[in-house]
Amino acid sequence: MKVFRAAQASLIVLAVACVGSPALARLVVRSYDTSSYPEKGILSFVVDARDEGGPLEGLARGDWGLQYGEAALKVSAAAEGYRAKEIVTSILFLVPATPTFSGSDEPDVAKDRASTPLRYVLEGLQTLKTQVDDKDFLAIGCYDGAKADPVRLSDGVKKAGTVTVPTDVQAVTGRCSTGGGTPRLQTLLAQAVKQWIAKKADAQRFVVVLVADGNSSEAVSPTWWKGLLGDSENRWLELYVVGLEDGGDLGNLTALGQGGVSSTVPVRQNLPSELAKLGPWVSGSGVYAVTYVLDDPVRSKNAELVLVAGAGKSVQRSDPASVGRLEPKRSWVGVVILVVGSLVGIVLVVVVIRLVMLLMASRRRSRDEEAARRAAQANEGPSRGHLLVREGPCAGQTFHLVGEVTYMGRSPDNHVSLSDGSVGKRHCSITIKDRSFQVEDLQSVNGVFLNGQRVLKAFLKDGDSIRLGSSEMQFRL
Repeated sequence: MKVFRAAQASLIVLAVACVGSPALARLVVRSYDTSSYPEKGILSFVVDARDEGGPLEGLARGDWGLQYGEAALKVSAAAEGYRAKEIVTSILFLVPATPTFSGSDEPDVAKDRASTPLRYVLEGLQTLKTQVDDKDFLAIGCYDGAKADPVRLSDGVKKAGTVTVPTDVQAVTGRCSTGGGTPRLQTLLAQAVKQWIAKKADAQRFVVVLVADGNSSEAVSPTWWKGLLGDSENRWLELYVVGLEDGGDLGNLTALGQGGVSSTVPVRQNLPSELAKLGPWVSGSGVYAVTYVLDDPVRSKNAELVLVAGAGKSVQRSDPASVGRLEPKRSWVGVVILVVGSLVGIVLVVVVIRLVMLLMASRRRSRDEEAARRAAQANEGPSRGHLLVREGPCAGQTFHLVGEVTYMGRSPDNHVSLSDGSVGKRHCSITIKDRSFQVEDLQSVNGVFLNGQRVLKAFLKDGDSIRLGSSEMQFRL
């Protein structure tokens, strides 16, 4: 399953005002997918192409490239337009039902009262709706001074083909207006947008078309849109604001549109045409799904790639998009070489460790035997026999057999005292008589084992193994 992760901020930071210098054309990376890269060398992107005049159309047939650092990568690229790609889109029209929009002009000399601003808004949204694809999802909501409901006029989020933009101003006012005064614009709009997103959370592209006059009982922050999508990895929000200057607050309008594409009109009669201009934006005519097959493998813990569209003077570039870790899969030959090399290395390490252990054991045994020999020479008695402890808590110690009878056990009063819990207090004895050595089990629980065989009494010869519990000793003359 493909997992898209947002490559840049969820909201585009591009404000188009009525006056001012034009913005540079550019590509905005909306999301990317690297899941097919290790196996197939494929990278997929969703890209928004735009300039100061609107979305850039026709790039599906253009040349697409990819840059890593300063180098152009060798790639094969294919682009599809938004309409050809299954990108689930949810659109919200937010209609104002505040006094500024629901009221009318003073009577003209020769005419009835002029149309209210709200009527012009509804006319513009009807035209805009004709450019929305029937497969997209659409909700029509409204707000006034006291509340905002994102689905009030559409009764839910539905397929756009089943939604009708209302035309009856009085009906809209009746459903949406509470007679409230100046709204808390930022709070109401943010709540409405979040509620609408939650109703179609599986969409990838969210589009908000907002009409406002900027009048608010609270100041509007340019970052009011931040966090509306929550922790989003594969979704983005596009914001389009049309503001009415007549009787409005231009400062708040500017702040409202700072997170998206915005424009203002001086009078209500301009609202329909201004809303109609948003058609190419809302319809997604500048959104492309681009797939790259990389012939040049990129290996990086945090790769930054620049997408390029077009050629010559008309080339468009994106900002560097951080796509995270890129790790192409190794060829089977490389894998075999790596595995064999690793196994050989492990075997060599084991052999070296084993040789070192054998060498150390041999040296330790030689030191123990030499120490036992010297100790035996220093002791007086009828024998030079001794016991070398090989295993158990006393491993490494040497006990000399000097007296005629040597008692062995864990009790400290034995001649050979073994601090081993599996050995009896007085476990056995070794008797020396006429140059013979005889071991005898003194009714121990765990018994006496001579060369692996349990015995009650037996003669010893040089090199025999004696086991008492978990302690094993070697008898040496």
